[in-house]
Amino acid sequence: MSAPLPLGLVGPHRVPVPAGARLAGVVGETTEATAAWARETGAMPFASVSDLARDVRVVAVGSDASVRAHDVREALNQGAHVFAAWPPAASVAEAEAPAARAEEAGAEVAVERPLPVDALVAARPAGWAARTIALD
Repeated sequence: MSAPLPLGLVGPHRVPVPAGARLAGVVGETTEATAAWARETGAMPFASVSDLARDVRVVAVGSDASVRAHDVREALNQGAHVFAAWPPAASVAEAEAPAARAEEAGAEVAVERPLPVDALVAARPAGWAARTIALD
């Protein structure tokens, strides 16, 4: 059996730790918030996203939208794979930059779904089936 994937979280928006992962470190909005979050979860507190990304393989970025793109870049600069909260940046240009940086770093970057569709899918009518459509 393989070891759990070390995961780092950047807050304040917290995401659940998926099966197969281990919460290794956290970075909050302030030193105090980081320390409290670390105590609460048993994870290691880190002073910066860069420091965290050097110690884990995946960083989930849920920081405030005004700094989210910066935090994503910092994690990618350390070669970590990144999962970012929606919206990934404050502008389209700022949102496109991480894809290029990920390519250079040999890392993956993903963004959560912008719409809360889980409840809609769970409430689908009996007999409902998904169909694939292509938009040109």
